[in-house]
Amino acid sequence: DNSVSQKQDTEVEEVIEILKENIDYSFLAEEQPQEKEKIDLVINLMAEAIQSKTDLRINQRMIEYETVKEQFLSLQKEHISYVLLVLDENKRKITNLRAYLLSLLYNAPVNILGMKTYQEIDATDYSKDKEIWQELFNTT
Repeated sequence: DNSVSQKQDTEVEEVIEILKENIDYSFLAEEQPQEKEKIDLVINLMAEAIQSKTDLRINQRMIEYETVKEQFLSLQKEHISYVLLVLDENKRKITNLRAYLLSLLYNAPVNILGMKTYQEIDATDYSKDKEIWQELFNTT
């Protein structure tokens, strides 16, 4: 019984190391030292989900274990930064932090694309608009 427990602990540690490597943990923790505790929480939650080898309920839907594992192992630094940003900006009460984080992590790759698109639209430079309009009116 003890050897099974040790084997599971070793597997969890291996998964944690892989996740840390994937998200460039040392750089992320150095870049955002105030978020280190949350980063560790996120990594442990993903490792637990991967280690459990069971399907997970995410967004009220059962997701197959292999799909969840693949998604979590594909996450990178920018996905974790996105999750931390959403957590910081959330003003609503979170009743189930574990479920909320699993959902954020699982959906991060899709949601971050939407966020990047929105930022690109929002980043339009209007600083020269006045000059352009003045030129237009001056030439007519």
